[in-house]
Amino acid sequence: MKIKFDDFLKMNEGKKSLISLSDVENVIKEIFDDTKVSSVSTLYEEEDGENKLIITINNLFYEETNIIHTKFVFYTDKKKSKLEHNYFHYQYDINCNYKKVNFIDISELQKKLQDILNNRNFGRDIKILSDLSITIASDVNKLLQEKDINNISIYTITYIPIVDAVPCDSLTFRFDINIDDIRTIKMIIKKNNKDEFRVTFRENEWFDDVKIGSLKALPQIITEMIKKHIV
Repeated sequence: MKIKFDDFLKMNEGKKSLISLSDVENVIKEIFDDTKVSSVSTLYEEEDGENKLIITINNLFYEETNIIHTKFVFYTDKKKSKLEHNYFHYQYDINCNYKKVNFIDISELQKKLQDILNNRNFGRDIKILSDLSITIASDVNKLLQEKDINNISIYTITYIPIVDAVPCDSLTFRFDINIDDIRTIKMIIKKNNKDEFRVTFRENEWFDDVKIGSLKALPQIITEMIKKHIV
């Protein structure tokens, strides 16, 4: 009896994957090339008896999609030569919010990855932070002018990509705030719980912690920080 190749893959999905890691890596390189992301890093990790290939993406710009940070997690055999399961998880939103995506073969894997990006299928908070990372410097300068603070200007507010492997519930986002091109204030953002973020500002010996309910308040919080510590 003849069996279609896709049906054969489905039959073997729960046993052993026929997809090699080199195939996965080729798809990742094609989708996330240097023109679309600022950095891509890979890490192999063993946890609870499973071998994981973790691909971290920073500053993704893919056609109409921009995402500041995400991860894709694949599950491999011990020799790191092929996939053990025909599914992956990806970081949908800040902290431990991951989604599972099934696929049949390498072509469908590529399609599923592209669908996530084309449809910007990510959570509210990571999309807000991603959008703000593009406009936040000009947003703060506008607020400073509205408060008649004209002797200070934000040159850049730059996201510092995440390269270290940290537990998802310890995830923080760091930005460098360049003021008048002569001083830099570090801003670190951490999600405490569903309805609260902690924003820490630090420069040399002083630091300030602020709690906010939405990332949309970041331009106002940065403006107030400048008014309090810089002006």
